[in-house]
Amino acid sequence: MLGTIAYTEQSYNSYRVASELLLSYIPREGRIRFSDLFSQISHDHPGVSYDQVKDCLFGVIADLEWEHVSDRPGGDYLLGHTSRSYSLYLDLLHSHQDPSFCISNTIQMPGTGKPKDDRCGTIKFWKACRSNPQHHLTPAYHNCHRRECPECSGYWLSQAADRVADTFEGYESALRRYYLKKTGKRWRVYAPRHFSFNPSEEKISWLVSAAVVRVDASGVSGEGWPLAMVGAFLDVMREEFRRWLAAADLDRAGIAVIHPFRIKEEYQDYAVEYAKKRNDERVGGPKYNRYSALATLPNWRGFFDFSPHVHVIAYGKAVHTDDFRKAVPGVVLVNHSANHKKSKRLDNPNKLRGLVGYLLSHAGIVKGKDAYTLFGDLHSSKLRKYVICPDCKERIPASEVQDGAVCPHCGRETLWRKELCTCDICGSEIVQVEIENGNVLYSDDEHVCYNRVYDFWYDFVKGPTRAGDRS
Repeated sequence: MLGTIAYTEQSYNSYRVASELLLSYIPREGRIRFSDLFSQISHDHPGVSYDQVKDCLFGVIADLEWEHVSDRPGGDYLLGHTSRSYSLYLDLLHSHQDPSFCISNTIQMPGTGKPKDDRCGTIKFWKACRSNPQHHLTPAYHNCHRRECPECSGYWLSQAADRVADTFEGYESALRRYYLKKTGKRWRVYAPRHFSFNPSEEKISWLVSAAVVRVDASGVSGEGWPLAMVGAFLDVMREEFRRWLAAADLDRAGIAVIHPFRIKEEYQDYAVEYAKKRNDERVGGPKYNRYSALATLPNWRGFFDFSPHVHVIAYGKAVHTDDFRKAVPGVVLVNHSANHKKSKRLDNPNKLRGLVGYLLSHAGIVKGKDAYTLFGDLHSSKLRKYVICPDCKERIPASEVQDGAVCPHCGRETLWRKELCTCDICGSEIVQVEIENGNVLYSDDEHVCYNRVYDFWYDFVKGPTRAGDRS
């Protein structure tokens, strides 16, 4: 016996199966060295012997026909799934696995998937100041814009944070116009605040059980079961946090982000040091935080506990935490923008953009599900987004605008305008260049770099939900 890492006496499809814990150390994609696997197991379960783990592991290989390739004579092995063993493993998850384990081992964080192709993260071209390359010389990378891509997820984070920050700014502008038109006076709109809803272990178990009931009722099984389980859990979680928002009096307008994991206590210090190391090594892209740095490791799941909670950036003053606890037992409300935390106040767009980027850096990522939820007056059904034509200044609903769309009013071929990229030091244009043997080469037909800029306008469909409430 190996404690919890041991054979079960139960048979499944005429095969003896290993315990869930041991199976959890085998990656679903790629391979892992046996020495690395043993290190992980011995870290979590001190006292187990090398021979115990080896005997148990190779029993799994025999039962489930795992692929094992000798990495070097007399030593390590590379372990990975075959298509047959992977199918058995999915069935095992469905029939014998703790649903919480299934969810935590299926849900991803940004950057923990696979690149779209070999070009992701490679240099597309170089950009330099036309007057002096020492002023400005940076690479432009190939970018697939996918949130699960380990090379390009940082760009998705930046773009998503910009979109959310623009929505908040547009909401406040629409709110000010509404008050000015209604009262003839300029009204101050108070900045949004950062909160989190933290369910207890009992509450999390209830959420998981509710998701299991939904999946079982749907009849999904086999390969589709893990993904269906995660999708159902996120749906239940979103339904519940809407009730939590109402109980906290924070449902007027805002954004919610579900975090499935927390860093294990014993890895807190390591996470800080590893983030510093990654930031020292990085070239371009957003800075790493504790979560995004650990997510770059092959065995990143081992550093986290499954502890789902919801972060919210919302307008309004929340009820007292004691009152909320009475209204929603088993959930703790935390105000991260309390009065004594002045540095945490979201009183300018850059702070808001930075916080959104941080929250999205370790959001739960599931295929077909949004990484964040806009609620209340920020939802698209209540706050309409328009694109302003650069020529005729008419407003076209953003939902009707596609890349290269023609203005239906004046016939302009594009609804975006060019914004030239200029050097921060001398103001010269930024152009595409080539690098040869470390030297910057300018071409005769220089391509000037520019950004595509859309001018947006936000307005309410019927007016704000709580007219007159600005807190």
